[in-house]
Formats: sequence, C-alpha cells, structure tokens
Amino acid sequence: MHSKLESSLRRQIVETHQRLYTLGFSVANDGNTSARLPKGQFIITPAGLIKAKLRPSDLPVVNASGKKIRGNYPVSTEFQMHLAIYNARPDVEVIIHAHPPFSIACSLANISLADPVLPEVVATLGEIPTARYATTGTRELASILADIVQHHDAIILERHGAVTVGRTLEDALQKLERVEHSARIILLSRLVGSISSLPADEVRRLHQIGGMGPA
Repeated sequence: MHSKLESSLRRQIVETHQRLYTLGFSVANDGNTSARLPKGQFIITPAGLIKAKLRPSDLPVVNASGKKIRGNYPVSTEFQMHLAIYNARPDVEVIIHAHPPFSIACSLANISLADPVLPEVVATLGEIPTARYATTGTRELASILADIVQHHDAIILERHGAVTVGRTLEDALQKLERVEHSARIILLSRLVGSISSLPADEVRRLHQIGGMGPA
C-alpha cells in the first residue's frame, strides 16, 4: 500500500509525461522523471515504456544506491544522473529530463543559452549552461551534472536534451518550458541577425528582482 505522498507523486509523474508529450518535449520512450520519497528512497520512471502511456503503478522505486526495491519494470537507464543530482542538491525534490527539440538544436549549433539575453530568464533561472557531451546513462554524465546543478536549476545537455530540478513537478516543468521557449526565441533571432546581451547592471537588477542576488 503506497503512502498518500507516493500515490500523489505517481499520479503527478504520469501527468507530467503526458504534458511533455503534448508539448513535443519527448517522444516514444524518451525522457525520465523522478521524485524524492522519505527514508532515502526515490520514485523514477521505468526504462523502455512509452512515457505518454505510463500508469502510476508502472513506476519503480529505488534506494539511495539505485537498487530497485519495488516495481515490475526496470529502472530508467538515467538513474545515476538522478541520484547524483539529489546528492548534490538536498533541496531538490524532483527532476525532469526531456528532449525539447529547440534546446537540443541550440547545443548542436554551439549556441549557448548562458548569455543574459531575455530578462525573464535572467530573473528566474539566471544563466542556462550547456553540459558537455557524455554518453547517456553513464557515471561520467552523472558527475558532470552533479557539478553544474549545484548552481543551476536548468541545464542543457549537449546533443541530448535538458534537465530541470525543483521542489515540485509543476515547478520543474515550468522551468523546462521556459528553457525551450528561450531556445526557440534565440534560434529565431539568430536566423535574422545578431543578438546583444543585456548590460551588466541590468543583469544585476534582474537577479535582485528574481531573488538570485544580493538586495
């Protein structure tokens, strides 16, 4: 019998992947999502299943070592990345990894989203770094993200997608939507001309507005 919290998170993860599919951020069995449970356990999406058709009962639970302790399906191949992020960020309650196409396109074209261009992004996310390429599902990728996520809630994965973290699934999903919206705007802008960064004093002001810097 699942706790009330776990049952709620299972339902929310299923709903999140339905939204990711509708938004065009994932296809087929792409992407993975996890959430922190009490007692050092984590609920995570399974490997191999079509994510838009997940059922709450499909989601396995792993311990802090990544060993499956409940569930009928194999754990996501990206479980090491998720655990590394949770270890690096005790404040993080959920993680979403998806394959938003404009974000991936930016990484393929060596276009960084770290430059302070869009004020709403600067105020809410700061900069959006791009993690260098590493093979999916490896400890190398997990280690790279564990370093970067200490200072960022949204990260582009070179050639591979994006990761966002938060306290709730809605929070992490909104961050992912903002990342992809920014990537689309920047790509469109690059098609018609050059892009200028915001002045340093305005960046500082926006950080203060968004609570990301000293008042």
